[in-house]
Amino acid sequence: MSGTESHESAPAYDPLRAFLSGKRRSERQVCSIPVEVRGGGAAVPGVAIDLSEGGSMIRIELSALNVMKPDMGPLEVLETLERYFKHGMQLLFLKEGIRVPGTLVRMSPPTMPEEGVRIGCRFERELANDEAARLLRAPPAAPLVPLRLAPKDGEGLYVYLAAPADAQVAGPLHLARVTGLDVALIDARVEPSRPMSMDDIGAGLSQQGLMGRVVANGKTLWEGSLRLQALRPALSMNPAVDARFSAPMPFGRGVEKHFRRRV
Repeated sequence: MSGTESHESAPAYDPLRAFLSGKRRSERQVCSIPVEVRGGGAAVPGVAIDLSEGGSMIRIELSALNVMKPDMGPLEVLETLERYFKHGMQLLFLKEGIRVPGTLVRMSPPTMPEEGVRIGCRFERELANDEAARLLRAPPAAPLVPLRLAPKDGEGLYVYLAAPADAQVAGPLHLARVTGLDVALIDARVEPSRPMSMDDIGAGLSQQGLMGRVVANGKTLWEGSLRLQALRPALSMNPAVDARFSAPMPFGRGVEKHFRRRV
């Protein structure tokens, strides 16, 4: 595989050496886009979990290769994917009708039990403007599909949403109940403390530099900036909206351990 180093004493496959630098030249955007990865005679379904004009990180479930060999472990899956894709790959975003050639530059085992492996792809050509508009700049109208992870029972997960420090009216905007998580995406139900229209809620949450603090039973798990991705009215007895936010980086294992895989 391009970019790897040769060591006589190293085993044939070493996952640590499969972590290649492969840094993107353009800013990534967190996403969740179904994609089919083709190479070496294989076609493997996956999900693009971040994307830029120059590359993407793809999550592939361990079960995706069961048709070839049942019950493969994470390292065997990585070894198999490297064998298929080491000479190049094609990323097919079927719904958007986009095909991009790429090179495998990074591989990562699961960070949680039953989580998929991740592979980094550098595009052999940058996305055209119209392709970037379809894949990068058009967030979903509303978070209709639940995220992969749901809060565990009794965790009491909430996110404090606050205006940026340099805003004219700084400070807390809402306390929202967390309803889902997936890598660097988080869903939350916002129930305003006073009557507000969805447009007014969206205006506050769309501020550049929105800050979030995720807490579990009063203990802070994560703090950082958030960006509103989608908003829709909630199916709730009380006036509420469901919101989806993205963070600049994955929330990490410290937050994910408070969630379970959605059935």
